[in-house]
Amino acid sequence: FEVYNYPQGIELSDAYSVTVEGKDATVLSVNPGGKDVICPPDSIAVRAKHGDEPHISLFGADRKVTVKVKFLKGAPQKVDVRPLAKGYEYQLKGDVLTLKLNTYDRVSVEADGDIWEPLFIFVNPVETEMLAEAKKNPQTRVFEAGKIHKARGMNFKGEYKNIYIQGGAIVEGDFYHRDDKQPPVKGGYIRGCGIMDGRKKRGEISVFNIFHADGLVVENVTFLNRKHWRQIPSQLRHIHLIAGIFLNDLFQYEPVIEAPQRT
Repeated sequence: FEVYNYPQGIELSDAYSVTVEGKDATVLSVNPGGKDVICPPDSIAVRAKHGDEPHISLFGADRKVTVKVKFLKGAPQKVDVRPLAKGYEYQLKGDVLTLKLNTYDRVSVEADGDIWEPLFIFVNPVETEMLAEAKKNPQTRVFEAGKIHKARGMNFKGEYKNIYIQGGAIVEGDFYHRDDKQPPVKGGYIRGCGIMDGRKKRGEISVFNIFHADGLVVENVTFLNRKHWRQIPSQLRHIHLIAGIFLNDLFQYEPVIEAPQRT
């Protein structure tokens, strides 16, 4: 298993701490972008009453691991580990919850029925081989762990045909590809266990905008978007979304419609 090396200065959770097999795993506080983001009055009222957005903890595992969650604001009377249909077994003793999780588990921990400020735990695959492969490819732009990277308006039109965001890296920016006048981008991928953060972005562009692509792979990356925006990828063929995570957003897929051939 592996825990990620995040950069200093990021906003950490004041509600939860997490350990994986005894090692500390970072818990991030996720919100729509703080004071820089304009939210409708009703949204502000809801946040003031119920607290912030979900807190998230990400780590990698290649087997079932023991995860301990400590509730920093006091011991809850009960917890829910969702999705309930998965039937996760757990034990709550005082302010510590213990449970077993495996690769690709995505769970929400809710204390005393609080759905407004849960802890999301995302278990990614161990990325050793994926990262090594990305670093060997000169056409892959690699964002390394332990840093906040600034990268606005990324696309596949330049020297890079792939993007890899390592677990522990935070990319403040967006990916935007739209060019209906050119042939669709063939292949390409956005991979890694890191975070693409578009919460502070102004304007109408969301963090992930893909139009006119063929065979694109989006794998494991966590996307943080501004509130009240949604992703609408369109004119796509054979897009592969593998365990990608979109927070503060709605992901909506519009497949390409082939025009009839004219004779």
